[in-house]
Parts: sequence; C-alpha cells; structure tokens
Amino acid sequence: MADGGMIGVYPQVFVVDTQAPCGPLPVPVYPRRGGWRHRLLFALVGLALLGVLIEACCIYNLHRGHGETSLAEKIISNEIAEIKPERKPAVLLKGSQPPETKDNVLLWTQEGDGFRHQMDYKDGLLTVRKEGYYFLYSKVAISDIHCILVKHTIMRISERYGDGKTPMELMQSVRYHCPKPLKGDRQDKQETQDVTSSYLGGAFHLFTNDSVFVKLEGGQIRTGQKENFFGAFLL
Repeated sequence: MADGGMIGVYPQVFVVDTQAPCGPLPVPVYPRRGGWRHRLLFALVGLALLGVLIEACCIYNLHRGHGETSLAEKIISNEIAEIKPERKPAVLLKGSQPPETKDNVLLWTQEGDGFRHQMDYKDGLLTVRKEGYYFLYSKVAISDIHCILVKHTIMRISERYGDGKTPMELMQSVRYHCPKPLKGDRQDKQETQDVTSSYLGGAFHLFTNDSVFVKLEGGQIRTGQKENFFGAFLL
C-alpha cells in the first residue's frame, strides 16, 4: 500500500474456482406444433366459411333474379291479355235427315255436332271468305239392293277459272257396288241390302268467294249424320 493511505493503481484480480459445480443450462422453448388434427380443423373451418359465402351469393342472385322474372312475367301477361287468339275458318256439316239432294248436289245441316266459322253455306255450297290453303273432306255411306256405279266428287266454282260459273272437279271417287246375293228367305228383304262408303280428302288453294260442294251420282245415300259429313278448315 502507498503512503498517505491511498490505494495503489494495481488491477484487481478475480479468482475462478474451477472445482465449483456448474448449474444446469437453460432449455430453449419452441412453439409446439399442433399436428394433423389442427390442420384438419383449419381446413374444416375454411370449408364452412366458403360454404357460407357461396350460400350468401346464391340467395342474393335468387332474390335479384326473382324480381326480374316477376317483372318480365307481368309484361308478358299483359301482352298476352291484349292479344286475342285468332280462330281459323273451319266448317263441319252433317248429313240431313232424311238425306236431301238438289241436282245430285248433297244438302247439309249443322245439327248435332256440326259447326261453321268464317265460312258461308247455302244450298249445298260452302263459300270461302279468306284466301288460303284449305283441307277439304267428305264421307258418304251408300246402300242399295242393285248393282250400281257410284261417283262421289267434291266440286269447285271459282271466278278465277273459266266463266266463273261452271263447276270443276277437285276430287273424285268412282266405284262399282254390287250387293252380295242372299240365300233363303232373306233374299227379298231390303233391310239386308249391302252398305258401302266413300271418303275424299285433300288440300287445295282456295280464293275469296270460291265455293265448294259435294256431288253424288248413283246409289242411295244412307240416313245418318255420323256416316255422312262434309267439312273444310284453313291450314
């Protein structure tokens, strides 16, 4: 030690005891991983959120589309209500009872289920009001006890052809009808006479004021509205 009680400027010396026991080293703490269970849980939660999002989008589009459809349906309904359905010309005439003819022209009636729409009828003539393609048809039932030649025709009168008054044939059916011979005591009874039928049908271009009618030559027409008819309708 120096004079005057002052401490000398010598470095201090620390002594390490190498024989002393050492304490345990600290163990580092790492975050623990959740494993496959946690990953599965995260995936399920993500799918649930995605499903909620998709459902919300669908509900939004549904409400939006429903409003647009309702408006369109109202517009269409109003337009349909304003448009009246157009009924095309059509006629169905039935055989009169008893059957009537005028110069071999068959006369008809609207009795039963017969009808007439936008076409005129008078004295066997069916007259067209509207030009177009019409389907014409006729059926007649003939009964007789003698052998006869039956001619069934649909005729037409048009101002565009000839003198406008002379009929012209549109369709024709010709057949020879001969009743089968009967045996015994039935051969003299007329109620056992044979019955045959003839049918005509086809499409034709008819003009305004054209007239069509049915003509039957030979044979006796059988009474019955279901067996004899004449009709036409616009295609």
